[in-house]
Amino acid sequence: MTTLLFWRFGKSKNLRRALVSILLLFGGILYGDLVIRNSTKGILYFLLLPMGVEGKISLATNGEEAKAYLKDHWKDLEKIPSESFLKVRKDPSPYLLLGFYVSPERPAFPLLRARIPSMPGEPSFTISDADVWKSSSGENLLLYPWDIQLPKVPIQIDNRYLDWRKIGELKKFPTNFVPQKVFKHRGGTAEKISFEKAKTWPSKGTAVEGLKVLRGEDGVYLMISSFSPMEVGTSYWFYLLPSSSSGGLAVEIPILGKGGPILLWIPTLDKPVQIGTYVSDLFVLEGELSARYLPAEADPLLQEVSKVWMSVSVPTAEGTEEFYLTEFVLQDIPNESGVSP
Repeated sequence: MTTLLFWRFGKSKNLRRALVSILLLFGGILYGDLVIRNSTKGILYFLLLPMGVEGKISLATNGEEAKAYLKDHWKDLEKIPSESFLKVRKDPSPYLLLGFYVSPERPAFPLLRARIPSMPGEPSFTISDADVWKSSSGENLLLYPWDIQLPKVPIQIDNRYLDWRKIGELKKFPTNFVPQKVFKHRGGTAEKISFEKAKTWPSKGTAVEGLKVLRGEDGVYLMISSFSPMEVGTSYWFYLLPSSSSGGLAVEIPILGKGGPILLWIPTLDKPVQIGTYVSDLFVLEGELSARYLPAEADPLLQEVSKVWMSVSVPTAEGTEEFYLTEFVLQDIPNESGVSP
């Protein structure tokens, strides 16, 4: 392993411009894309239902009918953690967002409804408590835990990290850990530099403390902790590589705030695809990669993956610094299914 050709995955650009492009991309400027942001205090579960050319659907006005529909279609529910967002590809059409949110602070689940119109140039929508469905008397419509079955997951992405106590660390780094490989990306090239020339280590979340990864039935869950606060601009990278070459895929977790996307970079595509979401505290983040969002182009490449390289990158005025942290094989990742507490 003499070099890491990671520049292919978007790091040959000026990092300030690259970060802006990610923000714009997931701000929803692309026609036919919808970005749903969750600003409630819980996990948002929802369905997007076409409202037709007339923009009318009975589920938007009949609370009991809406509850029954959610109960019958619980397997189709999508979800977004609090303070995070999800980009979905939809045909231009008015939609009804029908759902609810689950919070440990509430014994019941407030019902939500929101009309998502087709608005080229403004397809980003925030769901908040203002979208809670109220009865004619002004009371919140509620679902109760015994009313609806939630999708079973081994880890709940809720910024509480309680589920991770039962999962051992895949990788753990001491406080005096020094990366063996450091790269600087600028002007379309990747240059290997000595660690002494790096300017950002161990700040901005570069000095990783530990990594936990778990494979579930329908996705992959991960948790990263660091010795320094994670800052906007830092990205955690996982390069999914076949044993025969240094080609493959890249998973990026860009720190954009308290929550954001998990991106999949595919060499044949110009832009990344969102395949999951994460939530972040100062020193720790957790995220879920969902199989339902994987594009068809990724399937043949994923079948050949045998090992994973992990790194962290940070933009500077002189270029992007990237620190190689560790590697592991897929067989190292534990597999577990079940229900989170």
